[in-house]
Amino acid sequence: MLNKKSLFVSMACVSLTACSSMGLERNITGYDNAKSDLMKYNKHQVLAWNEETEEKSQFNSSPYKTEVVISECAAAFREPATNIMSNLSSGNSFSYSEYMTARDSAAGITTEFNNCASKYDAIAEYRFSHSENAEWIAITDWVQQMRGHDFNRKMAIKELEEAREKDASLRKTIGVIAAVGVAAVAVAAAAANDNNYGAPASSYTNSNQHWVNSYYRADGTYVPGHWRSNPNGTCLDNINGC
Repeated sequence: MLNKKSLFVSMACVSLTACSSMGLERNITGYDNAKSDLMKYNKHQVLAWNEETEEKSQFNSSPYKTEVVISECAAAFREPATNIMSNLSSGNSFSYSEYMTARDSAAGITTEFNNCASKYDAIAEYRFSHSENAEWIAITDWVQQMRGHDFNRKMAIKELEEAREKDASLRKTIGVIAAVGVAAVAVAAAAANDNNYGAPASSYTNSNQHWVNSYYRADGTYVPGHWRSNPNGTCLDNINGC
């Protein structure tokens, strides 16, 4: 009974672990998809506004200021901006030091670009624009979002590996419990079989008898425990006859 309960609990744990693993795999896929979409912000965009503009948007930017800033400021920042993107999107993941380098570079580009624009009485932003729609994102925000998706993905992968290890351990435990249960059933069956062989009571048999424990023959045949008549010079009064 205990083995059956342990087996049931272990199987339930394996099922829960498997469900957890599936959930983590879905999370990783989600992070990968989000990261892939973020990598589609691969076009460079410059927008400039008059310095007195309070709220900056694509719709109230100044075409004249934008043209001036692109002409006078943008060229120097295209290469470092491209490097930021290539460094963080070249592989499946990146290190914390790579993230810090990209973050500092993005902050430096933003500051220097604004300083350049201010020379022309403008406020400007150097951004990444989405390749499939009109959306845009500031370089500093792009780096931060890439870091978030990458960090979450790493954590999910770590948890997935731990879940798989736990699942493998539980499956091994179930195998041991199942083996012990089968052995216990076999032993119980053998004991029950042995108990069915009681000492005979008959006036026609030899009263001098001894018990023989169950054993296996050389050919593998199982012989249950039984009573055997003591030798007395004749086989006629043996329990099983001659």
